[in-house]
Amino acid sequence: MGAKKYVPQGTYLACDKGTAPMEFKITNNNNSFLFDEPIANTGDMVPMVNVQPFGTCSVTGSACVPAPVAWDGFEDGIFVGYFNPLLEDSVLPCSVGGKIEIFYSLEEAEAACAEEEGGFWSTLGKVALVVAAVALIVVTGGAAIAAIAAVGAASGALATGIAVTVAALEVAGCLLTVKALYDYSQDGDEEALFKEVALGFLFLGAGKAIEKGFRMWRAGRAADDVVEVVDDVIEAGDDVAKIADDVPYDQLGKTEPCFLAGTLVKTPNGTKEIEKLTAGDKVLSYNVKKNRVEEKNIVRTYNNWTDRYFNLKTENNSSIDATSKHLFWITDIKKWLPTKELAIGMPVLSSSGDIEKITSISTTTVVDLPTFNLEIEEYHNYFVGHLGILVHNQNKPSLFESTTKTPTEIYTVTDKASGKVVYVGQTTQGTSTRISQHAAEGGIKAEWDNPGKYDIDTPKSGNWTPYEAHAWEQHHIEKNGGKANLANKKNAITKAKYDKFGNLHNPC
Repeated sequence: MGAKKYVPQGTYLACDKGTAPMEFKITNNNNSFLFDEPIANTGDMVPMVNVQPFGTCSVTGSACVPAPVAWDGFEDGIFVGYFNPLLEDSVLPCSVGGKIEIFYSLEEAEAACAEEEGGFWSTLGKVALVVAAVALIVVTGGAAIAAIAAVGAASGALATGIAVTVAALEVAGCLLTVKALYDYSQDGDEEALFKEVALGFLFLGAGKAIEKGFRMWRAGRAADDVVEVVDDVIEAGDDVAKIADDVPYDQLGKTEPCFLAGTLVKTPNGTKEIEKLTAGDKVLSYNVKKNRVEEKNIVRTYNNWTDRYFNLKTENNSSIDATSKHLFWITDIKKWLPTKELAIGMPVLSSSGDIEKITSISTTTVVDLPTFNLEIEEYHNYFVGHLGILVHNQNKPSLFESTTKTPTEIYTVTDKASGKVVYVGQTTQGTSTRISQHAAEGGIKAEWDNPGKYDIDTPKSGNWTPYEAHAWEQHHIEKNGGKANLANKKNAITKAKYDKFGNLHNPC
């Protein structure tokens, strides 16, 4: 193998515990350049500057907050100022538990995140479900949660994979312990059986009474410090409760916020239907810190579908159709609340700066309707409805939840000398363009565009969703001996993710 590559501006970072890659922002070098781009060094590790959040962290179960330690695997003996240049295989550990790696294309970085996201249940899911169970179970006859002490232990378990310890749970006369439930999940390999038993325990029979008691306790609880510690876990419990009621377990997946087609969005030139907006269009957005409306660009658009939605109306008869998790700005408490937690009388903000109160909330179910969402630069919010009510764009949907079909090619790179396929990939740009990009990356890919040494083939193409494209790519990876025998860094899709989305594009 030749010399290792340096890392110029335009590369990407992905964390093995995150769900979204980020562009690597190189700020610590203004002296050394590669093709007119600054090259990264060990000083480029400042959180929120060089290292941006990677979506959702599978260790904490919440939004990623990068905590980089120090780069490893850099060019020793060479200095750019006081720092060493980074190399293609440099790794940046995160103190939360992740490993941040460098990728030379967005496609490879996204594939890495998709694989890591798919492995969540196999490593942490059993413990996570126990934590949600602990948060929901309330001692019958009392207004107190039964397992606050266990939540702290369970949170540690999420990070380390160790068993959840003690805490007695007394529900409808049955005495169980979190440890017993966790131990049961470890008896054999039938993960699905554990899931069914755990969810059945929570939501069948006494489940509704438990949920009611839990919500009554939560509504009247004292705002002490220990409650703040478990709030995130309680929120997870709320989501598990809703999903268990609405969706069969073998179809569980992430739900994401969306608006129905026809929803009006405020732009500098008036309102426009959400489905007619595209990346680059300007919309009105709200600077919360300076309390003013500004024009911002749409970064990305997303579409999905839903089988239920909420209709909200305000004092001046603004009507908004939204799915359960879209966030609205509630002015009196200065917080974002999801649609499902809104109540009549809550004040929301209009684009004119007026406060509007919610006057009615209704739910429509058993539908099959397209939905849309926007990602807005900088402030990540926009205004919807004919009056323009402030909402947050929240996070983009999981890669494999998208129902958007795109012309895609599966390509292979074959070494003429050995006659063996050395790489399998997919592209929406055209194979020749993608191969030229690979060659420009250098290293082992430097001569992939040399027809005297490598053959480039396109064994499969189609108009596919991301799930379908990754499934076909994985098929050809396996057909050619698996990633262990190829230059592919990651599988295109893991078994867990393949099974999870095989018969499902999850509703919002």
